[in-house]
Parts: sequence; structure tokens; C-alpha cells
Amino acid sequence: MRLLPKHGFFHAKASAIPIMEEDSEPSPLPIYMDMQTARHIGGTRATHSPSEDVLLDNVLFDTLQLQTMVQRRRRMPKEMRLLFEAEQEILRSPTAQRQSGVVVQPENLWRTYDTVSRYHFERNGGALRTDQGDPLPLVSKACFGLFANVLTVGFLYGVLPSLYLAKSTKFEQDYTQLPVATLMAPLYPIFNASIGFTLLPASLRIFVGFISDYYPFLGYHRKTYMIAGWIIAMLSFLCTGMLAVSNQGSSLLIPLLIATFGITIADVVGDARMVEFAQRERLRKRGYLQSLYVGIKFGMAAGGQLYSALFRYYQPTPTWTDDIVSYQTLLFTLSIICVVPIPCIWFRLVEEKTTKSCTLRDWFSCLFDLLKKKSIAQILLFQFAFSLFSQVGYGCGSLWKRQNVDLVFETTYLMQNQSAVVDPVAFSKSLIFTQSLMISGGLLCFALPMLLCRGPLSAWNWRVSFFSCTVIISLMGATQSSFLAYDTSRGPVVWYMIPLIFQFPMGIRFLTSLFPIVEVTERDYEATLYSLLFTAQLVPLPISTMFFSLIEAPHRSRLTILNFTSQVTQDDVGQLTSYGALLSFAVLLSLCWLPNQKVSTQVLRKFGGSHHLRGKITLVVVWISITLLITLAILSLTPSVGCLTVLGDKCPTS
Repeated sequence: MRLLPKHGFFHAKASAIPIMEEDSEPSPLPIYMDMQTARHIGGTRATHSPSEDVLLDNVLFDTLQLQTMVQRRRRMPKEMRLLFEAEQEILRSPTAQRQSGVVVQPENLWRTYDTVSRYHFERNGGALRTDQGDPLPLVSKACFGLFANVLTVGFLYGVLPSLYLAKSTKFEQDYTQLPVATLMAPLYPIFNASIGFTLLPASLRIFVGFISDYYPFLGYHRKTYMIAGWIIAMLSFLCTGMLAVSNQGSSLLIPLLIATFGITIADVVGDARMVEFAQRERLRKRGYLQSLYVGIKFGMAAGGQLYSALFRYYQPTPTWTDDIVSYQTLLFTLSIICVVPIPCIWFRLVEEKTTKSCTLRDWFSCLFDLLKKKSIAQILLFQFAFSLFSQVGYGCGSLWKRQNVDLVFETTYLMQNQSAVVDPVAFSKSLIFTQSLMISGGLLCFALPMLLCRGPLSAWNWRVSFFSCTVIISLMGATQSSFLAYDTSRGPVVWYMIPLIFQFPMGIRFLTSLFPIVEVTERDYEATLYSLLFTAQLVPLPISTMFFSLIEAPHRSRLTILNFTSQVTQDDVGQLTSYGALLSFAVLLSLCWLPNQKVSTQVLRKFGGSHHLRGKITLVVVWISITLLITLAILSLTPSVGCLTVLGDKCPTS
């Protein structure tokens, strides 16, 4: 929270004068606080009671008489005034015992505000859903179905990039080989979602959320949709495998897209159920389940990447096509894997049956009321700005950079084993396996902070964590790109260690960006709002690809012939790879819209207010963004539109 001047803000005398705002009359209502936390005269911050579950109404209170401004006539922030008034109304109950007044020193106003807000939202434990039972233990039968779903979702997200063969792509361009340089770029919001194969199904998440929230399928909003998604994915993988075995030369793109969409359905509905469970957690522990959930998803993506790498490594040739046994076997095993979570979801996922409670018009009217809220608009803006500035300089969607710079560079220097060079087949297989192993290790390092540090991550100041991680990411990225490009060092530490260490702050920052979503998501709109806020991170992916096409345009002609020992090539490669690290400093601008912590987010949610014009603007921007996202994803898969560098295509004439 911002700090106000400590001198001249309040009159020094001990008279109780009410809080004032522009259009409000003075209110003589006092504020009551726990004596053990409110009495911090002398400038020292109050210490919280060691007991987390002590109710504010069960202890003695003193009257906290706030003094108003006299000299400068400055107004209190709206959220602060509304919070104080709300707490006053609660504490005017007969159970609140009132004693002598306590005058708060001028320098302690914001500290008092922190204390009051903490107690206001920690009352009864601070859970957002107190009517649905106690918080669920992370290791319980009730969560077993949810974890079975996310385990399978994460695993298949790790495998998907290896399934879309060159034969099924726009110009038969290979997207399956991921360079190690992928680790020096963001792995989120969905692993490898920068290409149309995974971007198109991901762009439909919002519509899945609409349907899941509004219409209960077979009496359930969550579990039946999860099962339907896995059945769709299972049948699609089975059809893809049969088409590959038939060897009729047909494209596998359509069944693979349907399979990816089935996985997306299970993912969206699983996210919504996670939000419902997470909002039952107490304030101090809220974020534990979310951290574990997201960590499992990316940790299993590491397992999926390694799983597909083993199939590629143990085939006779390095060529990865649909007529080889390894690829066909992989598809059939994925079809079997899609069946595994179905019984776990049906028998173990806790959900009560329900019926449709309102008309579609009323449902959308309530959704528009949510879009008018300041909390939703602010977090949407934060998610968009964060994703845009973190993606814009890396060129994740540029196939030219991937194949003509990253893969060529790694083919030249990553594998230094001369015995493997003698056998080109063995060298190619070793290179691909090394790259896949590094990607798998990077995903695991990305997930480890979420899995092992759930408590500290949810309790830390979000802005401080976000700022620190951004600085570390930018400095490490600039160091690695300069070392490799200018041959300062191309040893194992630079190739292997830096990309892996790089993922730890990446994972912490990404999880921090997701924490506000659980705090602002409203009941009965979990899937819709979570998908909407997550879509705000997807929209910048094609936009950043367009922007990077302008950046890389001058380098394309100069890097037609690569000689990494020449100064000209080193300068071009160094500039091209350093854009991501340098432009990622702009991510700090998104801190303007990131709350400090859970309590400040709840203040924004409850007292931030709403505005009709804000709702209209948010609705128009969301509609344009989703339309743009879907259109660009379809164009990136359609050969008839031609080769466009703004879509990430590698054009022969460029």
C-alpha cells in the first residue's frame, strides 16, 4: 500500500472526528479493534495474536477514534473508508464489548488500516466459502479425483508438441523438435501454446467455461464435463492412431485438434473445481491447493515430454513420421492414458448434484455485473500486461528463429561428442534426446517451487516476489544470451545449468500471477472467470509473434549464412537473443495492477466498487481479444492464407 505523509495529515489533539469523503457527511461511528493489536502507540507495528482462529467478537475491544485532517483537508481512499465503515457495522453488535477510547498516532493510520483489514477478512477463518464445509486436506479422497484429472492433463500437455508432425502443418514445417533455447523463454501460460495447434483449442477455453458454469450436464457442473473431455480425447487419439496405421496419407491435424480440445475441456473444468476447493481454505492457507495444483500440472508436463522423447530416441531413424511404429504406439498409449482418470473422477471427485437455476439472459446479466467490478477489470489488465511484456521479445512463435538460429546454433555447439558426429543418425538422435531431456528438466524446475514452497509463496508479498523474480530473470537471460552469442563461454554450465536455474524464478513469478485469480473469482462463475483471466494471458501470444516479426526482419537477410565465429553473425545473434531479456524489464509495469497480497485483493473485491462504463469497455475488449485470438489461431493453420511472418511462418522468400 502507498504511504501517506506522516506529518500534518491528522490533527494532534485527541478529539474523535469522523472519516470524510467528497460526497459524504461526517459519521460519528467509532471503530473497534482488538486491544492486543490496536494498541501500538509509539510507532511500533502491532504483532498478531499467535492463535489464528480467535474470533474478533470473542475478545475485548477498545474504541478506536480516528482523527480527521485539519490542515491539508486530504481525503481518505475510498476502499479504506468503506472498510472502516463495514468493520464498524460488524462491531456494533451487542457481543462487542466496548471500553475506553484509544487514540491512534498519526504515523500509524496505514498500519491500523492493515490491521483492521486483516481482521475483517480473517473473521471465521477468512474462507471465501464458509457454507460448503471445512477446508479439504490436500491429501484426501475428496481431492483424489481432482488430482487424477490434473495429472493426466499435465502429462498430455507435455506430449502434445511431439504429435503435430510436419505433414499435418501449414507448409509441412517441423514443430516437434524443441531447442534448449525454449527454456530461456516463458513456458506459460500453457506449455508450447505459441503455435496454432495448441493455441486454437486453448482459445476456446472461455466458451467451455460458459457452458460448464451455466448448464449442469447430467446434473453436474464439473465431473461430467471432465469425463466427457477425456472420452473425446480418448476417441480422437484412437482415431488418429488408426489413421496413422492405415497409412493412407491423410492428414492427422483434425483428429489431433479434437483430442487437444478434449484435454482442454478437462483442464478448464478442473481449474474451476480447484477454485471452488481453494476458496474453502482459510485466508492464511489459501494458495496451498492452487500451488500444488499448478505445480502438478507442469511437473507432469515434464514427464510427458520425457515420455515422448523416449519413443523418438528408441526408433531406428531420427525421422519422426506417422508411418513408424513408435509414433503409432505413442498414440495408442495416449488413448489408454485418457481412460485412467475417468473412474477416479466419477467415484472420488466430490460434487453435489444441481439443476439449472436461472435463464440464460439472467446468467449473462449477472456476468456483466461482474465485469463492471473494479477487481475483475484490474486483474484482467494485469494478466494481459504481464503476459505481453514477458513474451514480446522472445519470439516463441517464430519458426524462422527456432529453425534458422536456435536449432542451427545448438546443432553446432550443444553436442560436442566427436564420436557421435561420425554417425549422423546417432548424432541426430542424441541431439533430439538431449534437447527433450533439457526441456523436461526445465519443466520440472519450473514446477518445483510450487510443489515444495507452497506456504512461503502464498504468504510472501506478491509485488516484492514479482519484482525480485523479474530482475533475476532479466539478468540471467541477458547473461546467457551474451555468453553464447559472443563465445564468452559455451560450456556445460551455460548450456545446461543456467536454463534450469532460470526456471525457478520463472515458476515463482507465474504462480504469483495466478494467485489473484482465486481471490477475485465469484461463485457460480468459476470456470468462466478463471478462463477469462487465463485467456488474458493467451491473447498476447499472437500479438508478441507479430511484434517479433518486425524485430527479426532486419536480421533475416543478414543471417542467411551462419558463421558463429564471425563478428557479424555474433552481433546479429546476440541482438536477436537479447531482446527477450531486455524487454522483459517492462514486465515491471504490470505491477501497477497487482495487489500486495490476499487481504488487499479482498479489499479490492469487496470495496472496489463497479461502474457501468467499465463493464461495457471490458466486455468490448474481451470480445475483440477472443475474436482476434481465434482468428489468428485458425489462420496459422490454414495453408490458403499463404505464408505470413506475422503468424510466425518461415517464408522461403524472407
